[in-house]
Amino acid sequence: MCVPEFRTLLEILSAVLVPVATLFYILGILRGTILPTKATWLVWTVLSTLLTLSMYEAGTLNLQILSTTGADVVVLVLTLRYGKAWAWSTFDVACIVLAGTSIALWQSTGDPLWGVVFNSLAVVLGSFPLFKEVWLNPEVEKPLPWILMMVSSICILVALRQWSIESAAQPLIYLFVPGVVVALTLFPARPQLAKF
Repeated sequence: MCVPEFRTLLEILSAVLVPVATLFYILGILRGTILPTKATWLVWTVLSTLLTLSMYEAGTLNLQILSTTGADVVVLVLTLRYGKAWAWSTFDVACIVLAGTSIALWQSTGDPLWGVVFNSLAVVLGSFPLFKEVWLNPEVEKPLPWILMMVSSICILVALRQWSIESAAQPLIYLFVPGVVVALTLFPARPQLAKF
């Protein structure tokens, strides 16, 4: 049948786009045109690992999350060296505490479905320090790597063989987060908000 083969190709394309996006991101870091947020990348690396585990337990593991987890580790290592200095605001701490709470809720249920839901929620909450930074300083990120991540997420969403919360939550979140970053980098004219 043609459809399963097409879906398999889309899932592979999704997984391949992640290291391509990561390569552009790494080049931006090394050139100094991207200044990653340490808090966000630390949280994302932990959460992508936990999300991978919860998706494995739920039987919905896909190639995109596997590829992303590996890429997150590489970016985190570079971020610790070249990223924005540690500056934990109350806002950053609140986002991380909320992300940690969602992990604790998953552990309290022991249910893989809730693991995927709570870990996906934690990814969004852990992204808010980045959203804030890009809102205030859109020049710290470039849209190309994030656009490639969006395309990767669209590919994996189309490749889903069965739609369920467990299978769709991660790709939807991985479409949403880069979408916000792209919007903030491409449309930077906005009033400054009070410091969070």
